[in-house]
Amino acid sequence: MLTAVMQDWLEKSSRLEKPILETSGAQVRQVIDDLLPQIRLAAAENEGAALVEIKMGFEFAENPGKVQLVTEGSVTFPAKRAYAEAVCE
Repeated sequence: MLTAVMQDWLEKSSRLEKPILETSGAQVRQVIDDLLPQIRLAAAENEGAALVEIKMGFEFAENPGKVQLVTEGSVTFPAKRAYAEAVCE
């Protein structure tokens, strides 16, 4: 069963779709940019290949016009993490 907050957000979410897509894309770009030295190092030590893991979190506020996005990325070898956070209104 959906909570009242989630139901209200789902009904009003179309206004936030574009800002969420733009912000999440920018966050992924920021995280990858932060990880590029580790990506190059991992590729150099792993026959030209590197694996980057991206995790994204979405937190829905009481206000249906606001969503907090959190993006985290990591390179498996050698390990390094990067983090980005933003609020879309």
